[in-house]
Amino acid sequence: MKKLATLFLCCLASAVHPLWAIPVKVGICIQPPMTLTEKPGEPPQGFFIDILRDIAERNDWTLSYTVDTRANLLAKLTKQEIDLLLPIAPAVNGSEKLDYTVSFLASFASLYVSPNSLLPSFQDLQGKTLALVRDDIYSQPFLDFLKASGIRCELIEMHTYNEVFAAIAAGRVDAGLTDHLFGNLYFRKFDLAATPTVACPADFRCAVYRDRNWQLRQTIDRELLKLKMEPDSIYYIALNRWAGYQKPQSFLMITGGLILAGLLIVGGLILAGIFLVRKSIEQQTDKLNAANRQLLKGTQDLISSESTANDLKNWYQTLLNHTPDIILVHGVDEKGAAGKFIDVNATACLRLGYTRQELLALTLRQIEVSPDSMATPRYAKLLSVWRNARLPDASEVDKKQELLTIESAFRTKSGTEFPAEISIRILEHNKQPVIYYAIHDITIRKKARQALQERERRFSDFFTRAPIGIALFDPAQTLTDVNQAALAMFGFSERANFAEAKLFNLKDLEEQNFQTLMKGGTIRYESVIDFDLVRNEKRFVSARTGKCNFDILITNLGLDDEFNPKGYMFQFQDITDRRRAEDALRQNEKVLRQAQKMEAIGTLAGGIAHDFNNILTPIIGYTEMAMMTLPPEDPIQTNLEEVLKASHRAKDLVKQILTFSRQTEHEIKPIRLIPLVKEVTQLLHGSVLPTIELRLTIQTERDIVKADPTQMHQVIMNLCTNAIHAMKDKGGILEIGVRQLLINSRTHGPLARLRFGTYIEILVRDSGHGMDRAVQDRIFEPFFTTKRSGEGTGMGLAVVHGIISALQGTITVESEVGKGTTFHVVLPLLEQAAEQSDTTATQIPHGTERILFVDDEMGITTMASQMLTSLGYKVVTCMRPSDALTIFREDPSQFDLIISDQIMPGMTGMDLIQEIHAICPGIPSLICTGYSRNVDDQELLQAGVKEVLMKPLILRQLAEAIRRALTPGNTATGA
Repeated sequence: MKKLATLFLCCLASAVHPLWAIPVKVGICIQPPMTLTEKPGEPPQGFFIDILRDIAERNDWTLSYTVDTRANLLAKLTKQEIDLLLPIAPAVNGSEKLDYTVSFLASFASLYVSPNSLLPSFQDLQGKTLALVRDDIYSQPFLDFLKASGIRCELIEMHTYNEVFAAIAAGRVDAGLTDHLFGNLYFRKFDLAATPTVACPADFRCAVYRDRNWQLRQTIDRELLKLKMEPDSIYYIALNRWAGYQKPQSFLMITGGLILAGLLIVGGLILAGIFLVRKSIEQQTDKLNAANRQLLKGTQDLISSESTANDLKNWYQTLLNHTPDIILVHGVDEKGAAGKFIDVNATACLRLGYTRQELLALTLRQIEVSPDSMATPRYAKLLSVWRNARLPDASEVDKKQELLTIESAFRTKSGTEFPAEISIRILEHNKQPVIYYAIHDITIRKKARQALQERERRFSDFFTRAPIGIALFDPAQTLTDVNQAALAMFGFSERANFAEAKLFNLKDLEEQNFQTLMKGGTIRYESVIDFDLVRNEKRFVSARTGKCNFDILITNLGLDDEFNPKGYMFQFQDITDRRRAEDALRQNEKVLRQAQKMEAIGTLAGGIAHDFNNILTPIIGYTEMAMMTLPPEDPIQTNLEEVLKASHRAKDLVKQILTFSRQTEHEIKPIRLIPLVKEVTQLLHGSVLPTIELRLTIQTERDIVKADPTQMHQVIMNLCTNAIHAMKDKGGILEIGVRQLLINSRTHGPLARLRFGTYIEILVRDSGHGMDRAVQDRIFEPFFTTKRSGEGTGMGLAVVHGIISALQGTITVESEVGKGTTFHVVLPLLEQAAEQSDTTATQIPHGTERILFVDDEMGITTMASQMLTSLGYKVVTCMRPSDALTIFREDPSQFDLIISDQIMPGMTGMDLIQEIHAICPGIPSLICTGYSRNVDDQELLQAGVKEVLMKPLILRQLAEAIRRALTPGNTATGA
């Protein structure tokens, strides 16, 4: 009854149409090209809108539109604020309580990229940026798909498909997801490329809220089915307008009509029979009823079969037009020549830029860049196979269909060319062969292949030219490749030789590291290879020699499904020079620490020496003056000579201390070392014990060095004395040698810190008791000694070290307990000849000039006054610089010479002399000091100092220095 009432209301509404129309409130979700708006506020347009307007006109509806998001419209539909929602797919979240019309259109999402992009599949989105439309029907299903596939990419949400395409074209994103109907229409406009990947199929429909407006849904279903059955209906016009698809070919729909006409004719014959043969009505009625039922069933089966055939044809037509490949079909004549196309798909029209009518008027030769020769078309063999398969005696092998796949290039209507892969088959239509082309755009594949080739070329260049050594091994640890750097590091010229090194068997590769490597890890270790030992053991032959250090990194290239390694990569760095430099640095640090230690002790020693010289000065001075006043035969002369001798020994000891502290000035000049060595050897011959054998070995004729002869005599004698002391109990061999050395880049150990050049080495070797490492580390420290009390002061080797270091040389020691000790003294060689010194004894000079003597030590001033007075000079002494300056200011003309100590309280000697020169420029002056200030001649001249005298003051040295200072024309010199 409800249905009848509804029908009655519909009829009544149609009858009173002129009086009023039925209002229908429509909610619109923007889904181009099905629904879209050109500008905000303008009426919606699109495929759904055109069809809905046509249905509204047929049923007297007045349409009003509400454009909003899908979620908001679902809420409004629930509250009856709208009557109809479109477009929507039943699978959309939140639409479970809706009733749907029949399908308006099936579609799916496609992926679009820039023409130069390399994203042939969804898997290539890993780590890329993807643009999609917010609240799009495909968005959430596609995000669920990415999550399930484990693909992680950056998602950029936008408002429209146009914004997505604009972002791809501008390079702001790597790819974009849109409805393929929209994409096929507009991707060329943005100069984009369509990928072969599709996803998220959706069946778009209209929807009403369940149990409401079901009449509205039924009306749309009825009208939509009618529109689909009419080839020229608004349905196909709108589909062509908004999706670019052509009208479907007309179908024969008259089969049912013919069958019905037949039924009418049969019915007429039956009625005629009834009128003519009334008597047999009862007998024929049952037969006719049975025939009617059979005919009716046959008619229904035919209608069902036709509908199924139409549905199947529409299905295959949809598949053909939605494939991403270009499909072209043409026939052939009896000679096999190609004709015009007889069918093309929508992709062909879109990709080549032609309409369907334009493309059907062309041949393959007109769109292919390099077409076949007319004489031998490429499908000739396939055509021959097809024809042979149709012969009565054809075997199963002959009937087997074949496929031809080639690569070619095609040209679009605009002139753009693109590479493609063509798959050619022979199909049969109306018992005639047709040529079927499936053309796949391989632009992306070509670019990917070129990019892969470029990567391979770059990797090959990197592998070949890499400064580090690289070697690749397969899972069986067999060498597969090695670069030139690795060959050079190991001294090989051929790759086959490198395999002999057996890197997996290196002794430095520990078992724990090896197991880590086998489990897929990466290990790093340092290996030392002695190439001389390897060569002697005949493991392999290399051009390298000696021990070399390698930093080795081994990478497991991954595990297969059974957790076995896929291979290994070795990376080598030759760190031999680095390790040698580190060894040299450690040695230099050791030398530096020793130098700093000795410098600190030297500063202390210099202060002690200064005070000691002040003590020795009056002792030596008074002794010399006493010896001058006594007659030669006086027995006290002998005692004074012993005092003077002891004082000079003390002076030499102080000189050694100052030599150690590098605060004395010596006569450094070119000298010959071999005569000095021979002289020391001669002296030792008379003093060594009979149990000690003395050997002298001279291995060079070049022996000129720049040094002080007294110091060098002291160095050699000191080393030999220590050697003799080490062998005094058991005897042994004392060997003294002289040889030439060349220091260059190959020099290692302590000598590596010396400048490159030619050196001479003095070697002193004994076979005594030797020293352990602790003693060797302290052997050059002042006051350190292993001798018993009274046998040594511990200053000998410290002084030797100071002398050699000051001469830009080095001294090293090698020793082993029980096997003796060897000292090496290395000094730079000179080319020029040694100077010959000649000294002639003269009398002590005297004078009558007036001298101002200044020193803060009373004993020195008293002694100096007597000493200078004995030489005939008039002397005024002062113990404070300020008193001396006051006396000089009172009468500068009363003094001819100023002699001042350097270190005094309140004012140094140099400062005092500068003050005096400010009063009386040019007055001669001398400086006395217990240690050298290392003042050069220029500074002395600027200060007005003629000479620097080292304490203790010796009578002759002081007298000669006074005469030099008072002689006009003399310049400042050192003591």
